[in-house]
Amino acid sequence: MKKILILFLLSFPIVIFTIVTLTSSVIAYYVPLAVEGVEIINGADIADVDVNKNHKLEFQILPANARNMSFEIIDENGVVIVDYNQGEQATYNNIPTHIVEISSDGLLVENGLVKLNVKTNNIGFTRLTIITKDGNYRVNSDIMVLDKDADPKEIQGVVLDYNKTNENYLFGNKNVISVGFTYFPKTAINPANDQIRDEINEALSNNALNLKFHSSNGRISDISLTGPGRGVFTIRPSAESFKGIMDLSIDVNGIVQYDFNINEGYNIYFASDLFEFRSNGANLYLLDHIDLRETIVFNNGTNLYGNYFKIDHSKLNEYNERNDSGKLLNVGKKAITFIGNNSGLHQVHIIGALDENQQPYENIVNVSMDAQGNNDKYMVVNDVIIENGRYNLSVRGKITSLSDEKTTFDLDKINLIGAFFASLEIDNHSYTATLSWATIANLSRINISYTAIGVLIQNNRNSNPGSIVNLIEKEGVPAITSTSWRNLDDASGALSANNFGYIMSELKSDSYSDVYYKEGKNFYVNPVIMLRGGGRNRSEINYEEDDQTMQSLIMKERVPKGLIEVGVVGGTHPFVIYLLDPKYYEEWV
Repeated sequence: MKKILILFLLSFPIVIFTIVTLTSSVIAYYVPLAVEGVEIINGADIADVDVNKNHKLEFQILPANARNMSFEIIDENGVVIVDYNQGEQATYNNIPTHIVEISSDGLLVENGLVKLNVKTNNIGFTRLTIITKDGNYRVNSDIMVLDKDADPKEIQGVVLDYNKTNENYLFGNKNVISVGFTYFPKTAINPANDQIRDEINEALSNNALNLKFHSSNGRISDISLTGPGRGVFTIRPSAESFKGIMDLSIDVNGIVQYDFNINEGYNIYFASDLFEFRSNGANLYLLDHIDLRETIVFNNGTNLYGNYFKIDHSKLNEYNERNDSGKLLNVGKKAITFIGNNSGLHQVHIIGALDENQQPYENIVNVSMDAQGNNDKYMVVNDVIIENGRYNLSVRGKITSLSDEKTTFDLDKINLIGAFFASLEIDNHSYTATLSWATIANLSRINISYTAIGVLIQNNRNSNPGSIVNLIEKEGVPAITSTSWRNLDDASGALSANNFGYIMSELKSDSYSDVYYKEGKNFYVNPVIMLRGGGRNRSEINYEEDDQTMQSLIMKERVPKGLIEVGVVGGTHPFVIYLLDPKYYEEWV
């Protein structure tokens, strides 16, 4: 049973704070499960000496009930061979000159299991990379069709793990880059006997160790083999201060090459790397998915570039810690915090935990951008997905005098999914001044789903400063898009049980008919922005640069009523809520 969760997620946010400590219920709403990985079942290695031979390629997207089974299959040259969007027919791009031809019989995806037919089409080799569109998880199918007249001991080609499927990655210049490679054939194909097989495999391994790797501005070292057909080496810029394109090539039946986009900073492969470099004030570049088991604070203006990898902190112990009476602890604790001027979060997918009912926990804040120092005047979050938290993203500015520059947060192209309280919290550090503002939040291309409130702008409790929120349209996209429609009736039981039935009657009255969508006996609302009331809230919303968002919203205001409501929310100042016009219900549901 979660405290007032049904009211958080399914009722009008303007009454949430009135009943926040007075009711509990289980909700009939859940957050769809994100993709957690992909595993290949058949076809990881396909080897043949004949064309027109059929093979199976099968892989499983996990979990089997994940929300989005969309994927694409791309070869090492960046050619999309299969493109599948959930609910649509797959597109096949079978090129006559390609090594294989891919097709399917009947149903392509069932409970995350994908079954494809692979027919050898030409002599040669290729690596097919299966990429999930949700989560950017990858798995490979290595295919070799060997010419019968070719020397089976000779390497026919090499594919680097860095190729056209990840040509836009960013790398750092402060530590080494680990580069895996696959050589073809990986092992003997249809050998006459075990002795011949062993001779071929030994020759292939020796030839792989003698491959010629070149870089005009990088240092290559530590070449080793890690398994049949697989090897690894490291490369780093010849000069630590180098920034730009670092080339890599291999001389084998045509030149194999990759250009590394080298920038100032460190390459990150493991959670331990994040903790090692979190306080350097440097740029960090993710080169793999991260399983984060501890909360982390990035200091001194660190910028994290995710290369669209995922940081999963759903296994933090803090989610389930309770006191002796069973009360959930760590309310408001942050999983990931950025502190320092010019801090930033870019191109990354961050995901928190869901409980046994697939609902966000009420305690842990997913990501916090926190201006704790006097000089913390600028932070940025750009092109990210953040899901499952008390708040998905929280920003907090700071001033220490009326003459101080406000903290500016540039928040652009952010997908916020599954929040217990609000997708985005905008707040300020304490500073006692009646008329002051500490935070400027520039919002553009913010997408919100599965939350109670889209954007929560905190009030001036204890004379805290207010916030200035600027809504900005970019590339024709409105500042905020919300699909979080909630059914009011799902909250009626909890309200009535706690003597707040009058609130439901009020919400269903003609006074609010312009903001709810009525379908049969159901009433749906979509609260996009709320200025928290109770205490005074001098925050401002500017929309001169985005007509789309404000034209789609309807403003409502509600003053806390009665001693109980006023006592709980701490005052009589009104809550101001901007709800999506119900005419968009069918379009954005």
